[in-house]
Amino acid sequence: MTILFSLTMPPVKADGYKRYYNEIPSVMGAVLDIPMEWKTQSLQSDPPTAYDMLSIQNPEGTSQIDLYFFPLLSYMTPYESVQEFAQTVKQQFMKTPNRWLISEGPRSVGDYKGYELVIGSPPGRLIFFLLKEERGCWAFLLAMYDPKKESTERPILEKMISTFRPAFRVTLDVDWPVNLKIDEKEEKPPTALYLSPFKYYSLEAPQTSLKEQRTRFVFESWSVNTRVESDARIRIYTSESIAVKAFYRLEFKLDVLSEYGTVEGAGWYKESSDAKVTLTPVTIDGLVMQKFSHWEGDFPGTDPAIAVKMDAPKTIKAVWRTDYSNLYMMGALLAALSVGLALVLSKRRLVASHPKTPKTTEVYPQQTTQPASKQVHDQPTERKCLDCGNVLEKSEDYCPNCGKKWG
Repeated sequence: MTILFSLTMPPVKADGYKRYYNEIPSVMGAVLDIPMEWKTQSLQSDPPTAYDMLSIQNPEGTSQIDLYFFPLLSYMTPYESVQEFAQTVKQQFMKTPNRWLISEGPRSVGDYKGYELVIGSPPGRLIFFLLKEERGCWAFLLAMYDPKKESTERPILEKMISTFRPAFRVTLDVDWPVNLKIDEKEEKPPTALYLSPFKYYSLEAPQTSLKEQRTRFVFESWSVNTRVESDARIRIYTSESIAVKAFYRLEFKLDVLSEYGTVEGAGWYKESSDAKVTLTPVTIDGLVMQKFSHWEGDFPGTDPAIAVKMDAPKTIKAVWRTDYSNLYMMGALLAALSVGLALVLSKRRLVASHPKTPKTTEVYPQQTTQPASKQVHDQPTERKCLDCGNVLEKSEDYCPNCGKKWG
């Protein structure tokens, strides 16, 4: 019989039953419902051939139900069928004097197809329900001292059989409210699962889980009994009870706003960490500059490089002021150029109002009294300004062009 299942049950059920779990690590585990008013007894196991997984007694002490597991050991020849196992049980219990076989045969209870033995054992009787699965065999035994109790005790036995599962318990937990997946089935921790024994199961935790619009959980690691796993998807093997816990860190989002420049540092940050934010101090738009003034929002300050403590989602905004100093400087430069240009034009107008006097030549008569050999050509006499070269009239002692005195 192969049973593959996962089972989540409350510790106390509304029908007067409660959950019972017991395991022999690396051997077998079992879970089933038992009546709340029945008392659990100390277990009398006989390893490695048989393990007493459960022993309970009714309040009157007149009936007892035991559950035994007979593991299939490496040196043992497996039973071919549950009927073959039933013959072994019958021979063992019939060795006691004054016992006799009342009935036997195949019987189904719930999802199980097993084999039933009813043996007389004065003053009462023994009722066996036997099962076989790949790792061994199971035997439920209802021992009644009063045979008249069978009508009330047998339904209890069958209820226990129908809720019985070979299993190992896996407890799932997480440090933040995040759902986990086991074999693609979503589970909400904390919870206890009863999984089929000696199987591999996949466990998956979401890498991120949004708590609010700007708050999220980010996966960090698993704790699986004593080992730590860092991958979000892992596998576990059910050979014993397993305590699994997923660890997450809380992160907050930082939004950084600015109309100008380039900002760095916006994004998600671990709770209580410092977010490093930097801002380019100036951006120029033509002759008008925008200069950083201060931060407003969830962080006041005037330094372009800041550290923001992330203990909640935060938004900060850079406030800028308009700087016209370049424009003012350009205006002053243009004004100076205008003045210089005006002076040059004014000087040119002054020169134009005093035109240069044409050159004149004075002619002196030749001295005929001198011999012909000593006669010279008449020379024009010119009066020129030594500074600007302007020709002066004989009557002018000052140059009308530059004002320099002649001579």
